[in-house]
Amino acid sequence: MQSIQSSKKSKIDFSLAEFDMKSLNSLSLSNSIAFEWAKAKSIRAKGYIVYRGSIDAKKMKAISVIRDRYITSFVDTKLKPKTTYLYKFTVLGENGTEAPHSSVKAFSTRDALPSVSYISGISHLPTRAKIIWRPHKNPMVNSYDIYKKSPKGKGFKKISNVPFNLSSAYIDYKVKDNTEYIYFIVGRTYNNEKTKSSKRIKVKTKQTPIGITGLKASSNLPRKIDLSWNYKSTDISKYKIYSSNRADKPFKPLGFSKKKSFSHKVGNGTQVYYKVTAIDKDELESSLKLANPLLGRSLPIPIAPILEEYISDINNNVISLRWSKSNRSKTFDVIRNGKKITNVKENSFLDKNIMSGKTYTYEIIAIDKFSIKSKPSIKVKVILPKVSKRR
Repeated sequence: MQSIQSSKKSKIDFSLAEFDMKSLNSLSLSNSIAFEWAKAKSIRAKGYIVYRGSIDAKKMKAISVIRDRYITSFVDTKLKPKTTYLYKFTVLGENGTEAPHSSVKAFSTRDALPSVSYISGISHLPTRAKIIWRPHKNPMVNSYDIYKKSPKGKGFKKISNVPFNLSSAYIDYKVKDNTEYIYFIVGRTYNNEKTKSSKRIKVKTKQTPIGITGLKASSNLPRKIDLSWNYKSTDISKYKIYSSNRADKPFKPLGFSKKKSFSHKVGNGTQVYYKVTAIDKDELESSLKLANPLLGRSLPIPIAPILEEYISDINNNVISLRWSKSNRSKTFDVIRNGKKITNVKENSFLDKNIMSGKTYTYEIIAIDKFSIKSKPSIKVKVILPKVSKRR
């Protein structure tokens, strides 16, 4: 075997007895090697130093300093499976001195335990990814490390350790919809020995519903806005309606509908922007951001009439009124000196039995077929002259 030096110069005490390599026993696992030896006989011995190197290394490094000669064991952990390492030992003396180093001896870790014989994934689940596997045949395996790689991840990350159970399954909730992830598992024994990695499996989460199409909003109904839309999927349980007073402002939830329609009660002349999303049986919702806003309006109030003519005839004790008429006007209210005269069907009115020397005010309100009233027309004032009675 080639000569291997220590990584640092040691103060050798040649009077101190050399480490007893004949008493050295070892036990190798796939990720560790345990050593045990006979206690140094000299009371000048203060402990032991363990050196390790690899087959191709030119120097060895001290990996453990044991400062008690009664501690006669050491476990070297975090080693690679099926790998050969070189070791040598020395007795630790007083003031940091060492006995002459032992000879170098090679020890090898075992090959890792085989992986689980079966692993699979269940795709198209809502907001989760599930993996299942067959329990390891070796009864020493009592848990499983779960590793995951995201689509944009640079490598695998350990996300959980699952204790042994007969179902041998894991559900990952930290996922995004309609996204594919890659998983593998590694078994772990009671003494922390790891099995080989399982095969990699791909699991894709359920896709969110696509957006609705053909959204329509009414603009000619009194005191409400009706919405309707199209959707063909049978997996949808309901629809969610959002509203906003502006297309560029946040949309807030307004309500739900199990039908492809919705009626929003509002005041007359109200305009509202709407978005509608689809929600499937697993409560997955289509994208609100991708939904296009649509403007809906309720029927505005009728246009206020304009008094076009008002003529007083004091001799006949009448005042004649005439006003404009829109295509929505069905009847009119005439407000005379603050009192309402209803159900006037024509756009004219003859006020009889007026009195000379009096003042009369008039306003006209238009009413459509939905009983929606306009604002009053501009108020007009008619002042009648006082007429003396003839003898």
